[in-house]
Amino acid sequence: MSRDTSRAHAAFGGRDTVPPRDKPGDGCPADRKTSAAVDQLSRWPVDNLISITLPWPPKALSPNTRHAHWSALARAKKRFRSACAMVARQQGAGRLQADQLAVCMTFVPPDLRARDLDNCIAAMKSGLDGLADVLGVDDSRWEITPVLEHGQVGGFVRVAVSPCTA
Repeated sequence: MSRDTSRAHAAFGGRDTVPPRDKPGDGCPADRKTSAAVDQLSRWPVDNLISITLPWPPKALSPNTRHAHWSALARAKKRFRSACAMVARQQGAGRLQADQLAVCMTFVPPDLRARDLDNCIAAMKSGLDGLADVLGVDDSRWEITPVLEHGQVGGFVRVAVSPCTA
């Protein structure tokens, strides 16, 4: 065994292969995040809970995408903002009389590729602005809890919104 190979061998406890990735249901970090979001949702008043399913953000809005031109990015942001606002209105969302909102976003990716939660949040920014337009509460007054679903395929973002009670 070479020196580099032996270091890698020792890093995995003497095994020659990389350990399997955590899967939801194994007590992995994804389960802890999901259970924390569920705990937060359970404290919300159910009668004021609004649940909306928004479309998955387009690839052009990902922070990792190389954009051809600033105007193409601006066009994509504008389209996604108006699409999310329209979908929210169609699902019954309207203006809320609240100073602050608790928002739980559950990202269900369109495929099984690995995703970064921070990139998902950044790509959703213009969509959340569209939702803020519909709800009438500035998104700087939101307490956001993001969750990334692993092992599910869907291509949408579930958003649960409730007025903050504290």
